[in-house]
Amino acid sequence: SLNVSKKPTLTLVDSVESSGRGVTDQPSTTDLLAIYLNPIDTVKDFEVTFSADVSVNQGASTYSQLSHSLEVSAKTYDATISTGATDTVTTLLTGVSVNLWSGGSATGTSVAVDTGEISIDSTVGFDAVKLSVSDAYDFDSIGISDAIDILRHIVNLETLAAGSASFHAADVDNDGDVDISDAIDVLRHIVDLETIDTFDLIDEQGARVTQLDANATGDAPAWTLVANGDVDLSGSFAGDYVVQLDVL
Repeated sequence: SLNVSKKPTLTLVDSVESSGRGVTDQPSTTDLLAIYLNPIDTVKDFEVTFSADVSVNQGASTYSQLSHSLEVSAKTYDATISTGATDTVTTLLTGVSVNLWSGGSATGTSVAVDTGEISIDSTVGFDAVKLSVSDAYDFDSIGISDAIDILRHIVNLETLAAGSASFHAADVDNDGDVDISDAIDVLRHIVDLETIDTFDLIDEQGARVTQLDANATGDAPAWTLVANGDVDLSGSFAGDYVVQLDVL
């Protein structure tokens, strides 16, 4: 119960029953505070700390209560973008913007990525993405071995699993199939006739993400960035644009 006669004293009394008219029952437990979360978009977490002196009315002694702290993490993002993960580490994209493209042209929409986190302000459809920094990924890693992987898939010598990162990388033109046109795209990239510089966003079920939905609700999805053409996944991101987090 709150003793309002001597502000700001908070009095907690254990299992005391009313002794007469006008005396309020005081429970053995009570809520110390209520936190209502609706943070501004720059707030990622905050901490509440409380401590006090505890006075004992039998024996006239006083002792200090242990200080307690509560850290609250606020969800200020709509999705996360990673570049890969293992059982122990997730590598997140950071310090770069994702530019959305559709039908070979820029949609005019870009989304900044900060330690993997993005905020979605408008609903927009797309079929590929590019990064705002051209050297964030090593597209020079795309080579003849990637074209061979596509050809081996086409003739059923070594099939790329549908929904896998390698399958999406092999489907360079994002038509849903891995065929000879994708192999040609890779070969044209190798001989500098046509540059591949696009990525796919893949959801946790292995499907390609083709829309940012500003009205989406629920838990923030985790998406993975896959470089088109890099079928054997030998390419890497520059260290300035990724950050690694331990998997808890």
